[in-house]
Amino acid sequence: MATETPKPKRGQEVIGEVIDLAYGGAGVVRSDGWVVMARGCFPGDRVRLQIRKRRKGIFEADLLEVITPAADRIPAVCPHTDLCGGCALQGLDPAAQTRYKAVQARELLRRIGKFEPEVEAEPWRSPNSFFYRNKMEFTFGARPWLSREDLDAGHPFEAGPALGLHPRGVFQGVFNVTDCQLQSELSNRITVTVRREAQELGLTAYDCRQDKGLLRHIIVRQSATTNDLLVVLVIREEDERIATLSERLQEQVPEITGQVACFNRRKAMIATGEDLRTLVGRPLWREKMLDLTYEIGPISFFQTQTAGGEALIREVLEVGGFAEDDSVLDLYCGIGAFSLPIARHVRSLMGVEVLPEAVTEAKRNAQLNDITNVHFVASPVEAKKNSPQAAANQVWENPPGRAPGRPAWDAIVIDPPRSGLHPRALEKVRGLAAPRIIYVSCNPSTLARDAGLLVTEDGYRPTRLRVFDLFPQTPHLESVLVLERGPR
Repeated sequence: MATETPKPKRGQEVIGEVIDLAYGGAGVVRSDGWVVMARGCFPGDRVRLQIRKRRKGIFEADLLEVITPAADRIPAVCPHTDLCGGCALQGLDPAAQTRYKAVQARELLRRIGKFEPEVEAEPWRSPNSFFYRNKMEFTFGARPWLSREDLDAGHPFEAGPALGLHPRGVFQGVFNVTDCQLQSELSNRITVTVRREAQELGLTAYDCRQDKGLLRHIIVRQSATTNDLLVVLVIREEDERIATLSERLQEQVPEITGQVACFNRRKAMIATGEDLRTLVGRPLWREKMLDLTYEIGPISFFQTQTAGGEALIREVLEVGGFAEDDSVLDLYCGIGAFSLPIARHVRSLMGVEVLPEAVTEAKRNAQLNDITNVHFVASPVEAKKNSPQAAANQVWENPPGRAPGRPAWDAIVIDPPRSGLHPRALEKVRGLAAPRIIYVSCNPSTLARDAGLLVTEDGYRPTRLRVFDLFPQTPHLESVLVLERGPR
């Protein structure tokens, strides 16, 4: 970097004005020609920071003080804001959050993908800034986390197990959540109740370093459109006290419609498992969108904001250009959230999903809604040519019965994980040469990478982008990009 000023050193304090908000939620400050980034500060703030480290020419810092607040700064309402790393944008006006996210997505497409969409639609803003999630995951810890400052001050550890979230930047620690503002009041009650009863029963939290302990996670899934409320308890092994824990929880929160034990015997700290056992009620929950009913399993993926999920589906239907004679391919289809509403507008649809359980649920949801022109395939989209899954993929890579000269698919809908398209999956999509691709993404960086190749190498035109702020208070966003091939 062309500058004669010395580099800031670790521990050094700097004062400056925040000039931008980076993707990920950090405020950007320029100090004597150097770029300094810190969470918790927003454009327009004048702040005092302390340098923590340098990475790739950018200095990361901790916010010490907001000297002069920005016009868009508002009071944070969550009691866990200072400790939790989830809501990095809490304290910034929700309308400003949406506005900055739209700018971030556009800039990432331009910088990484080397293209700009022909039309950038008005970003979708969530009708609820708080209490909007239909799913929350919480982690058990041996005991509540204490900071170095707390330890130095002689604060004692509270009784374990802890149940809550990880402190910002501390994966091994867990602090007790009592009043998360993203979930419902019922969900907060469940968390507090499970923690209290687990302590009284003497249950231990799982420790991945020692590979011992019982309790790993709880998942609360609460429908926005029905009365369904499902609690999933992720545990390491069978224990007779789990039944007692379940009974006590049901007594104190009778609104729960189902409880499931999920067994995860691996060391990986993920809120899923190999086996499920119903403890109470029904082992699923139902959600309604666009006059369709979806039955969703305990660990199946579904958009975590129901209103936002419906908005995404409406957008795909509006921009997809679907016709009655179309054949559509839905990659990473999950339980059929996009597949089923699209199928009502086209001749046929095929969905591809790696998880067999999700495919089973997609088929069940099609039957539940009397939709018969869909076919679902359980296979990884990126399956190797000579792998056991390659035969299953042939049905969508080379669909039979297409008229000569007509592409294999009239449109492809893609909704991949945050990592985007695997190179093999992207190569398959390119080979299909569909006239239209509707790419739904939860990560604008990988969207830019994948779409950039389709634009620069395959002649697709990025005709429309719309950003969806499904996750207020957090840096995350969804987007829908339409890619069209052929003449204007």
